[in-house]
Amino acid sequence: MKKIISKICKVISVLLVIAFVALSIIDYINYNPMYTSAPYYVNLLVNALLLLIPSSIAFLIGIIIEKRH
Repeated sequence: MKKIISKICKVISVLLVIAFVALSIIDYINYNPMYTSAPYYVNLLVNALLLLIPSSIAFLIGIIIEKRH
């Protein structure tokens, strides 16, 4: 059971990284400096906070569960 949970955590982590890359590409395509007051890197920072930090946490939880098994 713990092996399955570990794999699920790692899969969730990979999916969040893929979502970060996809959202960053979409934001880059839709970014127009004439209409937005925030620079593009602010969009990247927000995406990183929303997606990469939880991805790292899920990956670490998966590793911890795997090592305890």
